[in-house]
Amino acid sequence: MQYYIQKLEDETDYEFKFERMKTVTDKIHEMAGEEPEEPKVVEINDEEEKKEDLMEKLTKPTKTINLEEIEDGDEGEAQDEEGDRKLLQGFKDANIQIHLLGGEDDLKKLKTKKKFRSLFDVGCLSMHSASTISEELGALFKDRATVHVESADYLCVMKPEQKIEFRTKLIDKSAEANWKLVTPAPYKHHMMFEVSNPNTQKDLAEKD
Repeated sequence: MQYYIQKLEDETDYEFKFERMKTVTDKIHEMAGEEPEEPKVVEINDEEEKKEDLMEKLTKPTKTINLEEIEDGDEGEAQDEEGDRKLLQGFKDANIQIHLLGGEDDLKKLKTKKKFRSLFDVGCLSMHSASTISEELGALFKDRATVHVESADYLCVMKPEQKIEFRTKLIDKSAEANWKLVTPAPYKHHMMFEVSNPNTQKDLAEKD
């Protein structure tokens, strides 16, 4: 049966195990009323030759690198203080600023600060921070800002139906926050939403 399955699927012959081949051959001889052929003893030296080749490769000297011959060069001392962050020049030219937030505590602090209201144009939430989706979080973004939220699609410990359920809950939570689902999302592992913040013009005017 396996022979025909493999033949139909990829048009190749199925290699039967030796024991199976011997049983089939003996059965054919028995049905034909013939005596089964005695197995022939053949001297095989392939394994010994392979062992010899392997030993030769293992004992053959390999090319080595002398690290003492490599010059370290004069690197000098770092001028930056420990913990300093550098922004790529391209981001500076485009006036792009990146804020890395550690969790809910950071978000709670930002919500109380006037300068962060209607500040962000784009946001990215991890799967674990998706629970922070709310109108209060939306107040930190400009009206029609884009927020990418990580899905659970590539989390191997979750079942397919659980991954679908996670997406459904994200949609429900974003709807409560008056965020609009944008499809298709540019990345399969994230969902994309558009923030609705009617206070953007007022917030920006107060900052000016």
